[in-house]
Amino acid sequence: MATLYAKSGTITNFDTANGWNSAANGSGTDYTATDSGGGIYIVDSAANTLDLNGCAVTLNQSCQVALIQATTGTLTVSGTRTINGNVTYSGTSTSGMVIVPTGTGLTINGQATNTAAGYAIVQSGSGTTTITNAGGTAVANSGNGRGVSTANTGALSITGLVEQSAGAGSAVVNASTSAGHSLNGNLSCAAGSYAYQLSGGTLAWTVGNTGASAAIVAGYAALAVSNGTCNIIGNLTTSHTALQNGRSAPVVIIGGTINYPGDATAARSIAAGAEVYIAVYSGTLNLVQQSGAYTALAMANGGTFAIVAAGGTINTTGNGGVSVASVVNQTTTSYAVILGGTAGQKAIITGPTIPAAGDVDSMAADYGYAGALIDPTLVVPAEADVETGVQYGAGGTEFTGTLDAPTAAQIAAAMWDDTTSPSRTLT
Repeated sequence: MATLYAKSGTITNFDTANGWNSAANGSGTDYTATDSGGGIYIVDSAANTLDLNGCAVTLNQSCQVALIQATTGTLTVSGTRTINGNVTYSGTSTSGMVIVPTGTGLTINGQATNTAAGYAIVQSGSGTTTITNAGGTAVANSGNGRGVSTANTGALSITGLVEQSAGAGSAVVNASTSAGHSLNGNLSCAAGSYAYQLSGGTLAWTVGNTGASAAIVAGYAALAVSNGTCNIIGNLTTSHTALQNGRSAPVVIIGGTINYPGDATAARSIAAGAEVYIAVYSGTLNLVQQSGAYTALAMANGGTFAIVAAGGTINTTGNGGVSVASVVNQTTTSYAVILGGTAGQKAIITGPTIPAAGDVDSMAADYGYAGALIDPTLVVPAEADVETGVQYGAGGTEFTGTLDAPTAAQIAAAMWDDTTSPSRTLT
């Protein structure tokens, strides 16, 4: 559909009369935002693109659009508003294109995109932002700036993929101290620094069910926790290309805390061929929650589980040692390691259950790890040494005894002697 432009010298609010024009210089047809029903405003058509055109516009109404875009200009939220549609910024201002100040709330049902050195959405004070694009990309950054930047105390909630695809910036830098941050979806970082940097507050990250939950190329990180707490909910999986020196991993802790598990469910799994890779440089990785229920990770590892401990703290026990994390390798192609970890931390990794020597047939070959083979010692009786009809061995049915043992009467008869015991009776 058409692109309409904020009319310089006229527009102040989103619904200013004749505040939009079909020409960037204001020489075309004027349009006014009108209520299309339910308090959702459109400008001529819900399928139009609106360009801020260097103007400062107050979003005093919720709206439906195909796209709100700007190279220059701002859209400042007033009250609690919704944008049904996408927003894209291609400018250089780090003050933001869409501004969410204290006391306001913004919901975007669509995608927020930044393509240059500026910040597409800036949230401050107690302002809150919710971006929802389930099954699609919620925040995309391909420039040196940020898709979303927060500070102060307001909550940030995102549903959908958060992607840093190009440039030297970050898709999300969340420095708000709110305890109510949420992310429902995956992270992807192909350039820049981070897809999502948590610098404050508490983030509940429910990892996505499709694709890699935290994917990077060399030299970067999909999730970096530099302050605050991230609670990881669900089965985390990661992927990466060749890594470089420095803080390069799908998930890195450079301060703050990651709890995995981040909820009351202990059981986690890694599918065959999949991986989980977390690097700890400073801060804390809790594989056992350190308060409340002290929920401990119970990982069924069918792929690769790797933690690099280059600094900071890794907790594999909690509640005075009562709760202990576990990583159990499920197959011969399952691998797990805590590089730089202590012996106690590495001890949470186990493989197959190896039977004791006394439970394995002494005629079988030595078994177990190549460097510490076990000599089996169980002596299994021959069938001729077991009473006829008695089954034994694997499942109690592997062998059937053939020994014909005499009865007590037969033994007594064989021992009878009339010369020495004429009056003996069998009892």
